[in-house]
Amino acid sequence: MKTDRVDESMAQLLETAAPELSAGWEGRAMARLTATRPARGISRRLVLAAVGVAALVGLGFVPIPMGSAAGALERALAQAEQATTVHMTGHAWNPDGDYDFEMWASDDGFYRTDKLAGGQPVSVTLISGARRLDYGVADDDGKQYASELFDPTTHHLGGPKMPDRSYVEGFFQSFKRMHEQLGVPAPDMKISERRERSLLGITRDVIDAEWTVQGDGSISGVNYRDGDMVRMRYEIDPHTGRLLRVKQYKFEGTWEPRYEAEYVWDVEIPVNVRDFQPPQGTKLTRMLWWEKRVDQVVAQADTDDWGVSLHSLDVNREGDIVLSLSRQWKDESTLSRYMDSAPVIWVQAADNAGGRYTQLNRFSCYNTGTVGYWTTTLQRSSAAGNPSTVTLTVYPYVRKGRSPGQSVSFRNIPLPPRQNTDDLFAAETEVIQY
Repeated sequence: MKTDRVDESMAQLLETAAPELSAGWEGRAMARLTATRPARGISRRLVLAAVGVAALVGLGFVPIPMGSAAGALERALAQAEQATTVHMTGHAWNPDGDYDFEMWASDDGFYRTDKLAGGQPVSVTLISGARRLDYGVADDDGKQYASELFDPTTHHLGGPKMPDRSYVEGFFQSFKRMHEQLGVPAPDMKISERRERSLLGITRDVIDAEWTVQGDGSISGVNYRDGDMVRMRYEIDPHTGRLLRVKQYKFEGTWEPRYEAEYVWDVEIPVNVRDFQPPQGTKLTRMLWWEKRVDQVVAQADTDDWGVSLHSLDVNREGDIVLSLSRQWKDESTLSRYMDSAPVIWVQAADNAGGRYTQLNRFSCYNTGTVGYWTTTLQRSSAAGNPSTVTLTVYPYVRKGRSPGQSVSFRNIPLPPRQNTDDLFAAETEVIQY
């Protein structure tokens, strides 16, 4: 009979898709549907099949190929460039446990991401301009901690960026840059763009990227080992061009989910999201050293590759000097933009009272690839006299010695009064117990 053939087709369809459905869906569906008696002539088996198809449609399964979607990712990246806010929710699977997460970002320099357990945040990162607050719970003793700091590199670059074109496109382009600049072999990445339609008539553009991981690494917070096969999937609304969903899979005989996130663009960010008060029991350490120093410049000069700025000098009660310095890579530099950003700034100093200084192996730094902000301490080795000026020779990027053309001199820089403390950083660190 025709009905039997329809029943058989739907049953085959359900059997094919069954692994995608959560356990026990048949019983839940039948319990809801049989609350009212099916119309005469419609078999229970057909009702069950119809419920299954409806479930598949609701979950976005049983895609119908609709041909190529060339340029879909490029259009989505262009649309993301125009967005003012984004709200992202998702789930990640890691060997140490899976978790939910939520992220908000806006083009005014606001960013927040929460890692959630039972709907409550167990870790939070909140960035507003150059101020960054991190909250978490220590794994070893369960104590709650938080830190707040001012990141001068974020201030220099204009605040955190939206997860826009650079966020998505950079994922693909990073492999090319690694190959071109560092000689790292680029992976053989298979990329496909296609259009799909669900049984309900919902159309999506789908971009898949598959490759084999070379070396241990992390993608969107998910850890991978050398040789792992990974698939990234982007789902895009073909009508608006907006990115709707990102999924990440690892091949373990079948493609197993490791990360998924859904995006909603141009939504208002609630007031309570823009503020986070650490819960009771949290110890907050606030270090805002650079906030009052980043925009002031005592002296500035250039080497062949770097612009060097002296932002402040602070002197403790013993006459030791803390320098706050920055280096900025010059466009005409012969150094690659992808150079190692870690080398310390090296300084020689002498004051006008005959005092000599030893640079201590103690630093704080904020670095990006092309700009770095450093503090370094110069310990006065001679106690004679009361100096009023100091002359500094600064090597902003020491690699294999101190080469000609790679240093600047700041002569006779006035020294501020000594502060009545030995530890200048501790004096400007605030600790709050909630």
